[in-house]
Amino acid sequence: MAVYPKFEDFFPEQTRPQISDLLATASSRDLLKATAFLNAQVHLKQRNLAAQEKIFYKWIRVFDEFPDLNERYTSFKHQVHASNGQVVLFTAHQLLQLTEQILLNFNDLPPKDSHDVADEWVQFKLWLLINSAGDEAVQEALGQQDGDIADMMLVNEADHYEFTGRKDFAYQTMLAHAFFEYLSENNDLQPYLLEFTTKKHVADYAEYLRHLVGTYAGIFTAESFDFSVKEGSEADIAFFDSFAYDLSMDQLKDLSATYSPDPDFKLIRTKPLIKEGPRQYYPLFHNFYVDKIYQGLLFDFYQLTSIQDKFKRFDNFLQHLGQEFAETNLFYRFLEGCFRPKSQFVAVPGNRYSDSEYSDYYVRDGNRLFLFEFKNSIIAAGVKHSADATQIKEAVLKKLVASTNDGKQQKKGISQLLSVLKTVANGGFNFDPISPELAKSLQIYPIIVHTDDFFSLSSVQFIVNEEFRKKFNDDPISAPYVHDVTLMHLKDILSIQFLARSGHLTIKEVMHQYKARYRIINQFVPQTPEQYQRHVFKKYEDFRSTVQDLIPEYVDQEALMTRLTEALGLASS
Repeated sequence: MAVYPKFEDFFPEQTRPQISDLLATASSRDLLKATAFLNAQVHLKQRNLAAQEKIFYKWIRVFDEFPDLNERYTSFKHQVHASNGQVVLFTAHQLLQLTEQILLNFNDLPPKDSHDVADEWVQFKLWLLINSAGDEAVQEALGQQDGDIADMMLVNEADHYEFTGRKDFAYQTMLAHAFFEYLSENNDLQPYLLEFTTKKHVADYAEYLRHLVGTYAGIFTAESFDFSVKEGSEADIAFFDSFAYDLSMDQLKDLSATYSPDPDFKLIRTKPLIKEGPRQYYPLFHNFYVDKIYQGLLFDFYQLTSIQDKFKRFDNFLQHLGQEFAETNLFYRFLEGCFRPKSQFVAVPGNRYSDSEYSDYYVRDGNRLFLFEFKNSIIAAGVKHSADATQIKEAVLKKLVASTNDGKQQKKGISQLLSVLKTVANGGFNFDPISPELAKSLQIYPIIVHTDDFFSLSSVQFIVNEEFRKKFNDDPISAPYVHDVTLMHLKDILSIQFLARSGHLTIKEVMHQYKARYRIINQFVPQTPEQYQRHVFKKYEDFRSTVQDLIPEYVDQEALMTRLTEALGLASS
């Protein structure tokens, strides 16, 4: 279990001060930039204690008046290891909480002209105070789970997963390119695209993507974590201003009247940049900046255009995109190329036949039948951060099993797959009859492909499969061998497409190896406490974690660059 150093670990003799009181003693401008810089440093090192410690020791060595900080940290570390815990110094989630507090308590104290140890000391204490408050919240949430490991993992990860690791800008760029192409090819939607690009001060959608991808890549290749816009580029400045809080104006002093502390950090998601000079910007959090490429783009597009007249609610807009765009323009295209067709190969996308229900994509490769259901669903922020395992699981089952609409039950995910399984057991479909001879050796892989990272959390796969098996056993189907249901991210499909097209593993081979590993994990009986501790977590792992060595990201770098240059409008240059 992760354990963070708290205020009490370093200052056991002191009374814990109020965060707001401490914030008032240093310039908010200096604290904000220092915290953003620290977040940029630790962003890629959240799972690397050695790298985090290097940052930590460099930080505390400036505090000459407190030479025993090193010894106090060593004592804390020994205590954690003695209790089988895992020390974690920095996480983006902590630093986002500190960033949020600085923004909501913004003061007028002038920034210092040079490095100031006193301000660093304030930031150091604030970091520890945030850890103390966060630890209390985590312990309270976990204490409500009655010791159930799956529930504890679910509640803990649901609250933090979006802030851990590095968002994939290449993946989001490819999704955004497909979205913009969908809009530009639809006569009814073209005006909304023009409205959006006009309000964002860009000539076309490729320029929108170039601005974001270019500055993000520049931040990681340059020594500084900020960036500047060329003098005279008024349109470019207007573009970045739309994502930024301007320090030269009074925007930040009024934020507390509009926002309050929020576990989803909408305050920072909305504008993930700070404008600190006429042409100078820095990111508050890289993941939220990357999200503006696609994930946050959808919300901004809805908010900035008159498409709100067509779809009165944002979730109605998302539902439309799921049906008309994501399934055909993303899922179908990504899945194509994941197989290597041979004899006895049948592949049928879900929009080919309207007279029968055969899944969103039906693929039979010899005696292996793959039934895909695609779900472009999201879990609401209020549910993710509820710290209520029952509420979270109910939301999962509503999205991936069945929901009720106007008193009528609507099949989702595994309920749809079970209906298809019945048809397969009864002889199959006109486009692919299943003979009695084939049925004897047929293996069926039910797969739900999703787009929300939430469904890749530990224990979600376990929860959904338990419900799948329960429904399967309650209404037995005389079907051939049916594997447990697999939850697979759309990005996993894309990674496998890159693999297969490069002559490596196909999805058929990946699934075969995944099921072999899955079977070993579930059949393993721990003999020692150490084996149990390792095994209990592997039991709840998601698909990607189990086969991450088999499906590296973008194995064909040349093919990746071709797609990115096309998306950025650079293919002809």
